[in-house]
Amino acid sequence: MNSQQQRVLQGLQDLYDSCLLTDVTLVAGNTRVPCHRNVLAASSPYFRAMFTTDVSESCQSDVTLQDVTGETLRELVTYLYRGHVTVRHETVEELMTAASMLQVDCLVDFLEMHMVQALTLDNCVEVLAYADFHNLSTLKEAVRQFVMDHFTELLAMGTLQLLPFTVFRDLVQDDRLNVSEEEVVYEAVMLWVRHDIEDRHRHFTKLFQLVRLPLLSREYVESDVLMNPLVNRDPYCRGLVTISNLYRIRQGMSQAGEDPEDEGDDDMQVNTKRRNGMFNKVLLVFSGGAGSESERSFTAFDPDSQTSYLSIRHHPTFDYKYKIDHFRLVVTQEGGIFFVGGIFFDHYHFDDHGQAMNTVMRYDQRHGLWQTCAPMNSARCSHAICTRDNQVMVFGGYNTYPGYPPLDSCELYHPEVNAWTTLDSMPVGIAHHAATVHRDCVYLFGGIDDEGCYLNTVICYHVNRDTWSLLDTRMSAARAECSAFTFNDKMYVLGGCNQTANLVSVEVYDPDTNRWQRGEDFPDERKFSSVAQVGSDLYVCGGVRQTLRRASSSGLGRRMPMIESRDLHRYDLLSNTWSRVTRNVPFGCHVTCVAAMLNVKQLQEVTASGVVISGSGSSGRSGSGSGGGSTGSGSGGGGGV
Repeated sequence: MNSQQQRVLQGLQDLYDSCLLTDVTLVAGNTRVPCHRNVLAASSPYFRAMFTTDVSESCQSDVTLQDVTGETLRELVTYLYRGHVTVRHETVEELMTAASMLQVDCLVDFLEMHMVQALTLDNCVEVLAYADFHNLSTLKEAVRQFVMDHFTELLAMGTLQLLPFTVFRDLVQDDRLNVSEEEVVYEAVMLWVRHDIEDRHRHFTKLFQLVRLPLLSREYVESDVLMNPLVNRDPYCRGLVTISNLYRIRQGMSQAGEDPEDEGDDDMQVNTKRRNGMFNKVLLVFSGGAGSESERSFTAFDPDSQTSYLSIRHHPTFDYKYKIDHFRLVVTQEGGIFFVGGIFFDHYHFDDHGQAMNTVMRYDQRHGLWQTCAPMNSARCSHAICTRDNQVMVFGGYNTYPGYPPLDSCELYHPEVNAWTTLDSMPVGIAHHAATVHRDCVYLFGGIDDEGCYLNTVICYHVNRDTWSLLDTRMSAARAECSAFTFNDKMYVLGGCNQTANLVSVEVYDPDTNRWQRGEDFPDERKFSSVAQVGSDLYVCGGVRQTLRRASSSGLGRRMPMIESRDLHRYDLLSNTWSRVTRNVPFGCHVTCVAAMLNVKQLQEVTASGVVISGSGSSGRSGSGSGGGSTGSGSGGGGGV
């Protein structure tokens, strides 16, 4: 915008503020707002038609607007002149209704974005009903997606029953519902109908036929569906159950290699397509550098089926340009996957020291890319990280690496507002330590202090008091680059190394008794830090074997290269036993990993030879963006990817 354009806009604002040369007054109740026809007509097709066609308002000095409050009218006109408006939760729907009616499209777009960003489980159903009633298609589709993503939670909250029939029906028939089993959909239908049985029973048949009966378990059909009076009294519904049962029989015969005699079964119109949420699985997630400084890789592995998945390819193994070391991955309680901090390999391997990053990224599963979040207040690598109440907490680490003392500062990230706040500093700067949450405290284990000493200490951050304390207890061995997790009110510390050895021991701390016990040692000598928790299991991916020396013919010792592995071991916390899951995780990373609930339909399934064979994800692209499960509460150490 050049200076003349700015001068014109500023002049129009000044004329409006001074009520000079106004030629029409908009009226809403007792509120009168003098303004200029040309500004209104240039900003809104509604006003352009009003003032340029043969209608009575075209020559009136006062134009009365119906269904608009005085406060809303002032805010809307102010937006037309200034291009910005203060949005308040209690008035956003009134302003949206007026902007939509008066065809102020830019304001409608802005308010839609605001309402989508402000969606919560408490207000999404109300916003969906509002968008449907006012035919706001863009807003409606965005809110529908939110509701489908949280369908199970909203069902438990009892708010889905408040939706009108057409909106609820459209949800029930949608493939994108995030439900793990079809029983959830059936229960939602029953709860919606029973919410007002006298009026809604007439809709039951239409809703029941949208339930995908073949996806219900046979036992559930017999014990719940067939016992439902609404089903029993309706011949059409009983017929749907019969067709579903016949389909099951036919499928069973086909799987057994038998040919069903009744060829008419081919004409069965049975919907057996699984909902989107039925493809959700807890996977091990790996990341690191990708194709540019702004990109991060994203791969995953299913330890049960031993299937590999790809979304964003990692940097080439022979190219260290975008290799990232000492970063952290973490998964929040609501399933958000975050990549936090780190340092580029080139930034500290070719100089005496390098600057760490304050970058924070969140993985967008639906679009298969990393979204840039608000940066940390301090750049960090080799920091500890954990989550509590869906918030991310980071502790210490290095701002510059190596050769600089570690930080004592700590920060808290609020995903709902995309902002960081500062926490009370640790008693001493520490890096390469591990963190895990237990009740209202965060426990930090081991690490390296500002004098370069390996620690066996345990310090505790009291979340509610924002204070620290040094516990009167010690690990049996000092260790850094270790991992810590909480299970059944006990904390498990494993892996890492110290000045003299790689550590394969597992130490178990009971905070109630302030005592330690020994777990089963890891079955192979190596340094490992890529550990993730899935329920009562810990998974360890790969590691680096201890450096060995061999005597040469001259009698001098020769250092052998480090050996990296990508195998996968499982530690059963209930039985205190280790087992090997597989010899090789194709996209595995020995640095760090997390466990997260992912939808495999949005990823590329990859064979052991690296061939993409299925999926609707990103085809292994490199990508990142900017904008705005199952997980343990602990974190691990890590080197580079």
